[in-house]
Amino acid sequence: MAVTGGTTVGLIAGLVQGLVVFAVLGVVALLFRLRSACSSCDA
Repeated sequence: MAVTGGTTVGLIAGLVQGLVVFAVLGVVALLFRLRSACSSCDA
């Protein structure tokens, strides 16, 4: 993926990538917390 727009495109791409990583980590942490809190459930 070639960035040919300058700093703005790179900044937006970095921001989007950071948001995606943050969202994935948040979902994983939430699922892990729910599973550990509900030990009798079979998810």
